[in-house]
Amino acid sequence: MSKSLYEIQDELQQIIDNIEENGGEVDEFTEEALKIKQEEFESKIESYCNAITMLESDAECCKNEKQRINNIQNTKKNIVKKLRERILDAVLMWGTPGKNGNKVLNLATRKLFTKFTPTFVPNEDRIATLSLYFKSYVLELKRNGILVTGQDIDLKGMMAAINALIKAQKGENYPPFTVNDLNYIEYEITSKYSLTQMFDGSHDFLFDIINSPNAEVSTETNDKDAKQSIITAAELGIEPTCTLGHVEDKPSLTIK
Repeated sequence: MSKSLYEIQDELQQIIDNIEENGGEVDEFTEEALKIKQEEFESKIESYCNAITMLESDAECCKNEKQRINNIQNTKKNIVKKLRERILDAVLMWGTPGKNGNKVLNLATRKLFTKFTPTFVPNEDRIATLSLYFKSYVLELKRNGILVTGQDIDLKGMMAAINALIKAQKGENYPPFTVNDLNYIEYEITSKYSLTQMFDGSHDFLFDIINSPNAEVSTETNDKDAKQSIITAAELGIEPTCTLGHVEDKPSLTIK
């Protein structure tokens, strides 16, 4: 005996609710319940199509809401950053000199003081240059069907080829990039991936994403690791392998 459209829709809603409660996991019982039998295939397909339309709409709303929340978060973070910058300026100008050459400001409910912190100062021109030529280079490899990834990839050879392209445009005196530089430039898609990770063989899909006109891909630098690389090189007395910026002591603000 075939089920009515109402019964099918009611059962489907229960199945969808169970899948959502299980975090998207579908067990064998649910798989069996989702199968479409011949005697009810028209009604069930109609019900499934309606569910797809509603679920896609819900997913789009979630996506938009997530973007809205992200925008709010970024706005508040930017406001905090600007407020801290202005407070830092004021403490540096009017604070009382401290024991370590810093500045201190005591308020009724707060104590503010500065300290000098090693800070990575990015070279935006070099970061933009490497990002541009890297993307152009891998796109050309992919276009010609010779893009290779994996643990044995010759990143040194690839970097030499990219440096050669850059020197051809910017001149022989342009400082070359290092293989290590690839570790400190990241593409943010939904997660962050360094340019080095893209060649380990498990992220080949990223090459299609970064070259897709429909994808929003932002480029960032991993300031923390880049800073540590430069500091370590200085401590060991060797040439730094990060050429994307430099480290200098800058005053930072602490609020207690």
